[in-house]
Amino acid sequence: MTNLSNNGAPSVYPKISGSNVVWNGNADGNYDFYLHDGTGVTNLSNNAAYNGSAQISGTSVVWFGNADGNSDIYLHDGTGVTNLSNNAATNDRPQIFGSNVVWHGDADGNFNIYLHDGTSVTNLSDNGSTNNSPQVSGSNVVWTGNADGNFDIY
Repeated sequence: MTNLSNNGAPSVYPKISGSNVVWNGNADGNYDFYLHDGTGVTNLSNNAAYNGSAQISGTSVVWFGNADGNSDIYLHDGTGVTNLSNNAATNDRPQIFGSNVVWHGDADGNFNIYLHDGTSVTNLSDNGSTNNSPQVSGSNVVWTGNADGNFDIY
């Protein structure tokens, strides 16, 4: 048994992919995301803002945070951090599989499902209704939406 966080502060919500582990920890006085890559620990978010809902796939980690003053989706790809949503809207609930990242956001006035495929962002739902809780596996994406007035799975 190995204590990965071992810093005297609360560490919660661990996620694992292979030998990579990410968690939300309060070692610096606010909750940031930390990655243990099998050799050491790195603070990925490293800011005074709120950061939540980390997910991991291989060495890539996604989360939402309000470092820019609103809730955006951030990706750490093993080399650096990129703001994927980069808008003034609310973006939340990121999920990742390989290079595919999905989340729901209201940049278009209602909550839609967005996919970042490693190069660009696409609005998958764009139907004028509420869409949320996306999940991704490979190139397959599912979510809950009420395009027909009833919440269904798309």
